[in-house]
Amino acid sequence: MKKLIMILLSLILIFSATACDVKISEGSTQEESEKQNQEIGETVDVDLTVLSSTMVYSEVYNMVLEAEGYVGKTVKMNGLFAYGEDPATGERQYACIVQDATACCAQGIAFEPTENYVFPGDFPEAGGDVTVFGTFDYYDEGHYRYLVLRNARMIE
Repeated sequence: MKKLIMILLSLILIFSATACDVKISEGSTQEESEKQNQEIGETVDVDLTVLSSTMVYSEVYNMVLEAEGYVGKTVKMNGLFAYGEDPATGERQYACIVQDATACCAQGIAFEPTENYVFPGDFPEAGGDVTVFGTFDYYDEGHYRYLVLRNARMIE
């Protein structure tokens, strides 16, 4: 029985390791990403645009769990654009949503754009693709932790 369990665990580890290989995501190559990073003019500490969807989802999940280790790092990511508006205050919140490879699970990071952006003209449509670059931070509100990219810029 122990041998069977060990064999099953070994197979699971082997298959999970092969499923998590790093690939260039759709529409983004390593060269394109490096060109964008040069245009940004700043060092990108965590570039999620060059990872497979499974690896991006995993890294964002790790950011949720280990947020303190990412504070102050510059992050570049692409995903689906989402926004919401507080009806009481009129304050808008923007987010970049990433999904895992099967699109069953999603994680998002809010972003606070620089003052150079005017809504709605400078933003994609809800559900459209967005690539953002900003400084990672988080805040706790009640029992919840929220991730945010501050001073974010959208990259075309």
